Amino acid sequence: MSDIVYINSIRFRSAYDEDAAAWIALIEAADGAALEAAVKDVYNTFVIGCKADPSLNAGVNNWVATEQLLILRGPRTLPGALITPKGPAVTNVGFVTGDYSRKVDVKGNGVKYINTNRAPSADAQNNASLWVSINRAATTNNTKYVGCQDGAGQATRVMDNNGLINAAVNSSTAYSGPSGSAQPTGFVGVARNSSSQIAIRHGGVNYTFSSTSAAPISLNYYLFSRNVSGSSNQGTDAGISAYGSGKALDLTLMNARVSTLLADLAAAIP
Repeated sequence: MSDIVYINSIRFRSAYDEDAAAWIALIEAADGAALEAAVKDVYNTFVIGCKADPSLNAGVNNWVATEQLLILRGPRTLPGALITPKGPAVTNVGFVTGDYSRKVDVKGNGVKYINTNRAPSADAQNNASLWVSINRAATTNNTKYVGCQDGAGQATRVMDNNGLINAAVNSSTAYSGPSGSAQPTGFVGVARNSSSQIAIRHGGVNYTFSSTSAAPISLNYYLFSRNVSGSSNQGTDAGISAYGSGKALDLTLMNARVSTLLADLAAAIP
């Protein structure tokens, strides 16, 4: 029996998950060329793994809880890297081919950013998450990796702030810390499945911050920047390799999956 199947007219091994296969097909269409078999296998392993990982919602896995996902490493081209396997298509504001390395990330310059076209209000007040994976640290303090904020100061954001991570989700107060930490690389995320607390993962460590929830705002998340009342604010020159938002996640498990995905993509690309 053959172990080859065709999904959306694309040839795959029969073990491929259908969501992974659909994602790969979109990337290849944007790239105008096929991905290497080893790269396809990495995407497939990631999707299957996320489906095996429980979220903070009973009976919901991390793949389902993720409502928007962007992996800025792996595809042959920048348009391929800007494909979202889940969630609305993003809008690129200024990034060009030279800003993208398929083995590395997309590198910001403090001005360019990505409008995710997804807002905190897409998620419930007490059931939300936001995370990024930073591959190259910002060279300037107090620049924003991802987020949005209205004029009243209510924020949903993950940022670097004078060497600290300043994070909040559906709250007017934010966690900053741990004190004295260097500008980070790696996975940084926040999740809320409580009206009184926020879960934070930073530097491979989990923290809990007491903060009363507030109604989510309707401004879109900006990546490589912060959307303040519709304008890009304090953009970063960091290199970012992944972003996600949606329902409350198990941040530790998503951190592990994303870290493995990024390492395996770098190894699989010739």
